Amino acid sequence: MPIRQRILFNALSLFFLIIVIPVSQINAQDWNKPWSPSEIEEVLKGYTLPTANWMRAHPEFFTDVKFRKKVTDAHERVIAKGIKTESDEYFRAIEKIVGVEHRNAPAQPSGDPYADGLAAAKRGDYSTAIRLWRPLAEQGHARAQLGLGLCYATGNGMAKDVAEAVRWFQRSAEQGYADAQYFLGLAYHDGKGVPRDYAEAARWYRKAADQGDAQAQLTLGFAYADGQGVSQDYAEAARWYRKAADQGDAQAQLTLGVAYSTGKGAPQDSVEAMRWIRMAADQGNATAQYGLGLAYANGEGVTKNMDESVRWVRKAADQGIADAQVELGHVYARGKEVTQDLTEATRWYRKAADQGSANGQQNLGWAYLWGKGVVQDSDEAMRWFLKAAAQNHAGAQFWLGNMYEKGRGVAQNYDEALRWYRMSADLGNSWAQNNLGQMYYHGNGVAQDYTEAMKWFQKAADQGSPNAQVSIGWMYQKGLGVEVNYAEALRWNRMGADQGDPNGASNLAELYLNGQGAPPDPISAFEWGWLAAEKLPPGKSKDNAIAFRDTAAKQLTEAQLRLGKQWIHDWKPILNKRQSPTGDADQISINAPISISVGSSLQTFDELVQITGRIQGTGKIVSLKVDGSEAPFRSDGSFSFPRAVSVGSTEIRLKATNEWGQTGETIIHVTRVLEKSANIGFAMLDPSHLRSVQRPKAIALIIGIDQYDSVPPAEFSEDDAKVFFDYAANALGVPKDRIKLLTGSDARRLDIRKALLTWVKPLIIRGQTDVFVFFSGHGLASDDGKDLFLLPYDGDRTLLADSAIRRKELIDTVIDSGAASLTMFLDTCYSGGTRGKETLVASARPILITGKDEDVPPGVTILAAARNDQLSNSLSQVKHGLFSYFLMKGLEGGAAGGDHTISAAKLEDYLADHIPPEAAKLGRTQTPQLLGDGGRVISSW
Repeated sequence: MPIRQRILFNALSLFFLIIVIPVSQINAQDWNKPWSPSEIEEVLKGYTLPTANWMRAHPEFFTDVKFRKKVTDAHERVIAKGIKTESDEYFRAIEKIVGVEHRNAPAQPSGDPYADGLAAAKRGDYSTAIRLWRPLAEQGHARAQLGLGLCYATGNGMAKDVAEAVRWFQRSAEQGYADAQYFLGLAYHDGKGVPRDYAEAARWYRKAADQGDAQAQLTLGFAYADGQGVSQDYAEAARWYRKAADQGDAQAQLTLGVAYSTGKGAPQDSVEAMRWIRMAADQGNATAQYGLGLAYANGEGVTKNMDESVRWVRKAADQGIADAQVELGHVYARGKEVTQDLTEATRWYRKAADQGSANGQQNLGWAYLWGKGVVQDSDEAMRWFLKAAAQNHAGAQFWLGNMYEKGRGVAQNYDEALRWYRMSADLGNSWAQNNLGQMYYHGNGVAQDYTEAMKWFQKAADQGSPNAQVSIGWMYQKGLGVEVNYAEALRWNRMGADQGDPNGASNLAELYLNGQGAPPDPISAFEWGWLAAEKLPPGKSKDNAIAFRDTAAKQLTEAQLRLGKQWIHDWKPILNKRQSPTGDADQISINAPISISVGSSLQTFDELVQITGRIQGTGKIVSLKVDGSEAPFRSDGSFSFPRAVSVGSTEIRLKATNEWGQTGETIIHVTRVLEKSANIGFAMLDPSHLRSVQRPKAIALIIGIDQYDSVPPAEFSEDDAKVFFDYAANALGVPKDRIKLLTGSDARRLDIRKALLTWVKPLIIRGQTDVFVFFSGHGLASDDGKDLFLLPYDGDRTLLADSAIRRKELIDTVIDSGAASLTMFLDTCYSGGTRGKETLVASARPILITGKDEDVPPGVTILAAARNDQLSNSLSQVKHGLFSYFLMKGLEGGAAGGDHTISAAKLEDYLADHIPPEAAKLGRTQTPQLLGDGGRVISSW
């Protein structure tokens, strides 16, 4: 036995389980020499396993005399306290006195080289692992081959060599080892060490999955979901997710939950979705924990519970999920679910920001800008906003624009403000769009441009911005960049006022007080004026609101005042879930995790339009659908793809879904305009093409009905009426505030009679007022053909006299009121047919009833779509009635001669040239008809 071993054995004390050796008995020369592992193990055979393991964990015991002395002294002190030897408490007490950290003993050779190599790899000793595994791998040991391959793949214990790694994966996989098959599949998927080959990747995933490997099952599911190497099949994807989930794989449980939430591959079922997501969350999956937190906030698949929401969000945040950290910051900023603590809110924002989260950076910048939870510091605000803006965060770009526009902590710079606002606005931020509009409106940093201002206000208003809506209303109210249009002014101001905008309320008060856009209404003027006066800050605007309120009050009775005050007391703003500037934490909610930034309106000459934008929000985006069909998008949420559109207006609906089933939607309006040089049969209608001499005393009643209450539809009739509104203003010269438009359910019999008796009749100045009536919809003759009727929305075929409008009575009402003239454009027929394949009478054939022409009084001119025994047809290519389309094209100047005048006879000739040939292409006969004075001048310029 070597001298050092004999000394140790002779010095062994039977009372100590730790070796206690008086220094005087040690030969210093022997101790100063290195001990080999075999010599140490030989000595340790004489000790119990706990003590031997402790000494293995502290090898300095064999080389440091002073250390051994400390251990001896510590042992005596510990047992004096009555602590049981060999207990964990005993060893930790020794370590505390000696001043060393607690260590676990290194694993001992087991006699199994593979297992020993695995133990070495686990403790980071890859050189030993490789030394033990390589001979086994060469001999065909599948697990050793995989282990060796992983060392090559990671560069642990050797130079990294991905190709060599794949070679060992291949050798192991070909022996049927599932783990190696999975890693080989990953190599083919990523193109690491082999050419990228999704089909080959899927083949190896399947081999491992068929052996029950949960990771392979999950990954094969991903392949089916993405259509990589296999045909895309969401149901097959969900089947593999379930196999892995049933084995307890947390990621698979989360993914299966998302499948149930989105309905992709599994029946849409929010309760079942949350059951699987909860399983993953209970296993500590941070993404699932965050998703469960959002579900509790929204009551999706679980009972809404904000305490539970915060608890799960906090778990995810503690694990480093940046979106959860931002949301937890919002929780502390709101102070609804927990005590408000802006310092704590900022702490969580900073955690997310430090991870590179654009949302976290933007919110941290906002905190510095306003001094919320931190010392106000505009330089820090700018620094964090710039970081987020560099990631195309629209909210951060907005705040940078705002800082430069207002000079918040920086020198005021309109050029920089415009640059940042435009970047944000182009990403769809409504606050930036509104502010950009304001800069053009006021001429700040740019030439004042009401047209450009209106463009940006419209974009913001379409997203619900009350400020932009009121700005549009004001421009219509005062005729700034547009013609004065009180009806539009009333509509837009009401939108903003309903959301609580005090300027909109004040504008409404003025409009109602003056009877602009609506009959005078002092009660409404009083109500809106009161609300505006209460909210507006001191100044001219507040003084105006007070004046509107008080003037209206003088016109009211005590009973009316009481009613108005009760309405004011009960009034609440409509909470429109619109986009926030994403800076005010109180406006950021767990309930709105996804937004789609894309232009709200596009125009193109081509059959394809490129849809480009970005999805932003919490969670991983798993789906983007366009009109219900899947569309491609990139991992950063951006997308760009072509979409076919037809001529005219097309509405495209986009819907994005995240991994927790939450959605965000937006609608794009695309207008396809025909190039004038295009050789297409039907040119686009252009009501602005002709500006007639104005008729300031004229009036126009326009009616269009396509979806009837109880009869088949008259397709495109409402579109006819809506477009004819602009022709009445431009080609006929009727002031817009003297045009009434009735469509759909607003064109009941009572509505039409009311319009004739309480609107048309009072506006007629005897001998001076020209009246125009446009009707697009169904007509029908009486059984004997003597009476011709126009069918209102609620018309009944079996009770025509009681439910329809008799054409003769309409004419008599207008002429008896003293109108100088009445011109009627009637896109209808009286034969019992419709524009489609249905008929108005059950037994109707294409020609059912022939109405007899009525006598037309002097001063009346009628241009009708067809003869009384014919059908009035439609043009699906332009989505208008055949008669209405060519009538409007004729009013654009097509029916004019060289004298810049369009008479009724010229218009009939133009219609007769164009309508019959087009009707013949549809297999029908349609001849337009003129009754009355052909010399009547319809338009001149």
